[in-house]
Amino acid sequence: MLSADDAGVGDLPEILQEIVSPDDAAKLRGEVARLLGTYADHPVLLLLRAITELLSRDCDSERAIDDLDAFLGPSRMQYGLDDDSVAMALGEAIRVVHRKNQDLSFRIEQKYTKHNPSNNELRRFIQVAGIKATRIAPWSLLVSTASRLVD
Repeated sequence: MLSADDAGVGDLPEILQEIVSPDDAAKLRGEVARLLGTYADHPVLLLLRAITELLSRDCDSERAIDDLDAFLGPSRMQYGLDDDSVAMALGEAIRVVHRKNQDLSFRIEQKYTKHNPSNNELRRFIQVAGIKATRIAPWSLLVSTASRLVD
């Protein structure tokens, strides 16, 4: 995962599927934290730490949001993550977190949509997350599409 061309985005669904309980999330959070000691700016590790933080019993939602900001920031550029990979990764995050905590999944979606993703990114994000797990992205896509039709 650490040296994959997509920085490990393709491994996210399988990794996230292993999180069945808050204890699983806490265990993975510890493993990811240790890896971040060596790879401090790895985007998928930052996203995994955010997700596992949100799914743990002793969740520190502000820490998770900070990790999400770090994922969306320069680290994704440094590792060459394209926009489609970011949309896919965050879609996976929303899909998993939404089942456990809809308010926190909404906060992830808010952070993502504030970065002004393109219509193609929004489509990919919604496709991966599922329409039921998203609140903002479908409306953003609709407004953007409608405004282009009017112009």
